[in-house]
Amino acid sequence: MTVCIGAIYEGNSVLGASDRMITAGGNIEFQPSQPKIWPITSSVIAMVADDIAVHTVIHQEVSKIVSSRIESEPQNWWKVKDIADLYSQSYIQLKLKSASKKILSPFGLDPDSFIRKQNEMSQDFIRSIE
Repeated sequence: MTVCIGAIYEGNSVLGASDRMITAGGNIEFQPSQPKIWPITSSVIAMVADDIAVHTVIHQEVSKIVSSRIESEPQNWWKVKDIADLYSQSYIQLKLKSASKKILSPFGLDPDSFIRKQNEMSQDFIRSIE
């Protein structure tokens, strides 16, 4: 079980803490040297839990976008909410891509073609891929 905690203090600061334990395969636990607190900017960090591989992909993507804007617009500070929204969008896109590959692709479908053709599909077929 991952422990990530955060507390707001003095109205505008956050203190965060996390363990390092990772569970693999449902029952193997180990504690790597890498923390589960990852910097995004000099003032924003992410604390991750669940599937580290998924968060690694998302963190790399978000960090690249954030770093690019910081480089091009150094005076335009990122708001935590904007980074959280970007992280959330990246998570949704990654999960959609994974689900599409696993569930729809074997039938020659993608999310757009599934929506476009669902009126032509039998209810049994639609239920079978849920």
